[in-house]
Amino acid sequence: MYPLVHPQQIKQGWLCNEHNKCLAVSGNNSDNGKQVIQWDQVQEKGQIWTLDESGHLCNGYNKCLAASGNSNANGKSLIQWDPLDEQGQRWTLDTSGHLCNQHNKCLAVPENNNSSGKGLIQWEPKDEAGQKWKFVKLP
Repeated sequence: MYPLVHPQQIKQGWLCNEHNKCLAVSGNNSDNGKQVIQWDQVQEKGQIWTLDESGHLCNGYNKCLAASGNSNANGKSLIQWDPLDEQGQRWTLDTSGHLCNQHNKCLAVPENNNSSGKGLIQWEPKDEAGQKWKFVKLP
């Protein structure tokens, strides 16, 4: 069984890192398999996320953040996919800002890059701006 998010910890809004870039779907597209990227904050369905009580982090298209192929490898691309009961789709946001899946891999920006459009990956937890995330409330 996966650890569940306590109901008071359910979060919704933009999910932004310390580079002031937000989790987004490339091209704001609703297709399964589209890579997630960091991008400037805009109000689009592919950039509004909800972390639910099961640990799914899903956007306005009801697509969830997932490790491609449910892989547990460092450096694996993160994509959006229909909700599945997989470790690569169950996320926890800890008090330090790490958003990690059940493989103990965290949402990360490769090489801690701060450029818009950079594809996001999973990586072991590090103390870097590209791995520190927080929800920003919608207006």
